[in-house]
Amino acid sequence: MEQDTQGIEHQIPPELLSLPLNWHDTFNAEVWKGKASFHNRYHVEAVEAANETYLKQAELRDPLDLKGNLERWNKTHPQASLTWDELKTTLQWAIRCHDLGNIMGSLRKGETGELSPIFLDTYRANQSEQRSQRLAQILMTESNLPQEQKQKLIPLVHHLIGETVYQPKDRAVPFAIYIRVMDQIGNGLFCRDPQREKGLLLEMSNEKPTATISPYAFYNFTRDRLTNLLPNRKKWKELFRIWKKPLPVEQAAYPKEPRLISDLLATENK
Repeated sequence: MEQDTQGIEHQIPPELLSLPLNWHDTFNAEVWKGKASFHNRYHVEAVEAANETYLKQAELRDPLDLKGNLERWNKTHPQASLTWDELKTTLQWAIRCHDLGNIMGSLRKGETGELSPIFLDTYRANQSEQRSQRLAQILMTESNLPQEQKQKLIPLVHHLIGETVYQPKDRAVPFAIYIRVMDQIGNGLFCRDPQREKGLLLEMSNEKPTATISPYAFYNFTRDRLTNLLPNRKKWKELFRIWKKPLPVEQAAYPKEPRLISDLLATENK
C-alpha cells in the first residue's frame, strides 16, 4: 500500500481547510466571550496530531487496524472504493470539521462565493454530530477536489463524524474505534490547552445547569476510556509507543459519586 509522502494538505486549498479553525476562534471570541472552552481549535489540533502521528507509523504498526477498517469500508462501498491517500484526506476533512456542529447551525454563501458561519448562541452538544455532518458536506462541496472524488469521500466523512458520538452502536463498524480513539483519547494526550477540563465543565453546565457528573470519571476520562475502547493492553501499549505518550496517572482522590458540575466548576475557579 503506497503512502503519499507529500502529505494530504496539498489536495485541499489551505484557505478552505483553515476555515473551521478560524470559525472556532471567532466563536470563542465573539459568542463565548473568551471563556475557557473544550470544543475549540486546541481540541481539533490535538486530534489531528494524534491521527497524523499514527498515520506515519501505520504501514509498520497498526494496532487499531486502520488498514483493515479501510478494506471493510471498501467491501461495503464497492462503487466508491478509497485508496490509502484518499483515506488520509478524508480523515483530515472529518477531524477538521467534526466539532463545527457544537458552535454552528449552518453556513451562508456570499455573492462572491465566500462562506460565512451562522453561529449558535452557545456551545451545544445535542445533535452536534448531525450539524457537523451537514457543515462538512458543504465545505467539501466547495473544495477543488474532483467531483468524482467528492462523491467517494463525502460518505466516509459523514460516517466518521457520526462515529464521534460517545457510545458506538456497533464496535465492528469500520472506523468506529479508530475515530473515537483519535477524538477522545488523542485529545487527552496531545491537547495543549491547560483550561480544557474547565472549558468542558463550562460547556456542559451552560447547556444543562442541573447536570451532574462523577468527578473521578471526569478527571480520569482519558485513562478509563482507553481501557473501554481498547481493552487489549498489548494494543494500547503499542499505541502509546506510536504516540510516544505515557498512560495518564490515575487521579484516585476524586470521589466517584455524582456531583453537580457547578460544584466542580467552583473548585476549578479556586
